[in-house]
Amino acid sequence: MNAKTEGPPRRLLHNPWIVLVLSLLTLGAFSVYWHYAANQRLRSWGEEVRPALSALAISWGALIFIPWLLSCATTAGRVAHAARTRGLSEPNIGVALLLLPVWGYAAYLQRYINRIAAAPV
Repeated sequence: MNAKTEGPPRRLLHNPWIVLVLSLLTLGAFSVYWHYAANQRLRSWGEEVRPALSALAISWGALIFIPWLLSCATTAGRVAHAARTRGLSEPNIGVALLLLPVWGYAAYLQRYINRIAAAPV
């Protein structure tokens, strides 16, 4: 039996502080991985997203700036939508985008992803 069809996705919770520290220590490389993993998790919750394309926009798209910014904004929007559909408080997309330069964006959104993962389905 395929693991993807056996039931709901695993409920992994990640410490937002660890996300922030790893993003800083790796000079943003962990942020690219986190962005991919977060979008993959959002897809497993029914959000329409292509995680690899989002990660590509975060990494190489940063050279042009616009794809990077759009990918960050849409990911924050997807987290907000997933929280809203479960009746939870949603992240402020403006706050998330203000935290982008200090890599606090991933830690801020991770708090909400943890809340969504812990919510009853």
